[in-house]
Amino acid sequence: MKRFIFMVFSLFLMLSCTDREVKETRLLMKSLVAGEANHIVDTVLVSNQAVTDWIERAGLDSCILGDLIMNNKLELGLFKSENFESDFLSESDYEKLCRESVVDFRFSQKHVPEDVSIVPYEYIQGLLEKFRVDGQTPEIGGIAWYSFSRPVFFQSYKYAFVYYERFTISAPMIDGGTSLLFFEKCDDGEWKLILSQMLMMT
Repeated sequence: MKRFIFMVFSLFLMLSCTDREVKETRLLMKSLVAGEANHIVDTVLVSNQAVTDWIERAGLDSCILGDLIMNNKLELGLFKSENFESDFLSESDYEKLCRESVVDFRFSQKHVPEDVSIVPYEYIQGLLEKFRVDGQTPEIGGIAWYSFSRPVFFQSYKYAFVYYERFTISAPMIDGGTSLLFFEKCDDGEWKLILSQMLMMT
């Protein structure tokens, strides 16, 4: 009987943690695409496939970012919020970042706001290829698409990290870029950007 109760309690904790992660991921996605839909572009798309090779894409030798951040080795394209403290993450937090951010993960509609659509990665690549061929995407107009690594949360959802790719297609142009982003949880429940490192811009 005690074993059964323990198993039920463990399952409850696991489901609670999963629900919390889904909720916080959705709020984080809301902050990431805030103001995009219905303003800058007609359609906002997010790839359902998380980026697992972001370290290679970022041109880094490893995912240990603590030394880079604390010693200000990333200067070009670096943004820090007011009152930013470089030691906001511990060594174990960075180890967690390295471990969890490269795990295969699938985003679903429950992870994003209502005005954002989750689509297969192949669909986004198809749109890009079509744009390269004829320079237009007439069926949907201007679009913005995003790809993210799996979000990693630290210190009981006080901080979060995500690798971010964003591109827009609006004939006759395509532009975008990639960044490493760190967020802090605000008292109102929203996620606020506290540190970003731009890696590439097109």
